[in-house]
Amino acid sequence: MSREKFLESIFAQFDKSANDFCNETNGLLCEISSDYKGEEKAANLRSMVAEIYYNTYVLMFRYTAHGALGTLHHIVDCCIRFDKTEEALPIPLPFVTDFCDENIVTPLCIPFISNAAGMAQAIGCIGNAVKQLTEKITAISLDDDRKQAMCNYFLQEYKTVLKEKTDDFVVTPFFYHFITMRFASQAYILAIKGKTEKAVKALEKCKEKFRYEERMLRLWKSGTPTDASEIPAVAVNMEWIKDSGVQRESIKELLPIFLSWFVLAIPIGAVLVGLYFLLTAVQKVDTVYLTGVRYNWPYCMIAAFVTAIAVSYFTRFRFAKLFIKKDYEQLKEKDYVFNGGGADRFMKGFLAVVAVGAVAVTFFTATWNLNFKKNGFIDNRKFLSITGPYYSYEKIDHVEYVPNRKNGLGDTLKFPSYALVMKNGEKIDLYEYDEIESYEPVLINYLQKQGIKIEK
Repeated sequence: MSREKFLESIFAQFDKSANDFCNETNGLLCEISSDYKGEEKAANLRSMVAEIYYNTYVLMFRYTAHGALGTLHHIVDCCIRFDKTEEALPIPLPFVTDFCDENIVTPLCIPFISNAAGMAQAIGCIGNAVKQLTEKITAISLDDDRKQAMCNYFLQEYKTVLKEKTDDFVVTPFFYHFITMRFASQAYILAIKGKTEKAVKALEKCKEKFRYEERMLRLWKSGTPTDASEIPAVAVNMEWIKDSGVQRESIKELLPIFLSWFVLAIPIGAVLVGLYFLLTAVQKVDTVYLTGVRYNWPYCMIAAFVTAIAVSYFTRFRFAKLFIKKDYEQLKEKDYVFNGGGADRFMKGFLAVVAVGAVAVTFFTATWNLNFKKNGFIDNRKFLSITGPYYSYEKIDHVEYVPNRKNGLGDTLKFPSYALVMKNGEKIDLYEYDEIESYEPVLINYLQKQGIKIEK
C-alpha cells in the first residue's frame, strides 16, 4: 500500500468513526473539516476536525497529523464547546474531566495511530470517556453560571502554566496545539506502556502542572494506572518510542538501509565511472599523454556511495521486504507515521542536489589533470576547473628527476617522479597526478624529442 492510500484509509476511518459516534449518541449533525499544507492530498494534511452537534453543546474530535518539531505524530484528542455558537471556547476533554471531578484513567490524547483499526479504537476510547461525562456536560451547557465557571477554569489553567499575569489575552491555536503535545508527551506514553512509576517521574519534572495532571499524579501514585486496554492497536506502537522519549531505531530496521547503500552504489558507480572514462576519452583526442586517467576514477565511487545513501530513502521498502519480510508491514506503518509528505519533498530535493553534485564531481575529477598535446600542455591542476591555461613546451626550462620526497613527519620516502621546471621558476611535480611507471615511457621520451632537457 502506498503512503497516500495508507493515510487515506486512516482519514476515512476518522470520518466513519466520528459519524458512527454521532449516530450512536443521537447527535444532530457531524461536520468534518480538513486543513492542508498546499495541495489537498493525504500527505499534505495538517489536521482534521469532526464537529458533532447536540442540542446544547458541540463535541470536537481532533486529528493532528504531525506535532511540533516532528516528535509526535497522528494524534487524536477531543474538545467540548458548551454552546453551539462559533465564539464558544473549545475546552480540551482532560480539563472537562477534572472540572467535573471525574477520575478518567483511559487515555484522552492518543498519538502514533498507524492504521484504521487504531483510529477506530482511539475514537472509541475517547468517545467512551465522553459518554461517561455526558450528563455533566449537558448540565454545564444548560447552566450559564456553570458554563462561565468552566470557561474561567480553563483560562486559569492557561494563565498558570504559561505564567500569564494579565487578563487581557486570547487563547490562540498555538495553545491548543501545545495542549495536544503536552497530553501526548513522554509521561503519557510511559503511562500507556504501563510504566507508571516512570510516568510519575516524567510528569513531576514539569514545573507548572495543569490540575488534570495533578489528578493523574495522585491516581498513578495511589496505584491506579492508565488503562490502555481499549487501544491495543495503538498501545503496541508506543514501543516505537524509548522511555527517554526519543524514537527507537533497531538494527533490524537499519540493516536493510545500510545494505542498500552498497548495493545501490554499484549501478550508480557504473554510470559515473562510465561517464568519467567517456570524458577522459574525449580529452585524449590528439593527445600525447593524459595524466590521472586511472588515478582519479575512485573519486567517482565515493560520489556514487553518497548518492546511494540519498537514493536508499526511496528504495528502503523494497530492501526491507527482501531482508525483513516478517516485520515489513509494521516497519512500513512506522515509517509512514513518522515521515510525512514534507520528508518526501525534502528527500527529493536532497537527492537532486546530491545527484547534480555527483555528476559535477565526475566532471571535475575527469578534467583534474595535465593534458600533454603535440606542441604544449593544458594545466588543469585546479580541481574546480574544466579547462585550465595552455602552455607551449617552450615555457618548460627542463624536466627534473625527483628520486624521493619527505612526508609530514620528516621521513624520506622513496617514491620517484619527474617534475616540470618552468622558465618562470614554477615546478610541477607529476607525482601528484600519475604513476611514474605510466608516464615515463611515453611522456618523458616525447618531451626529450621536443628538445627539452631531462635532468637525472
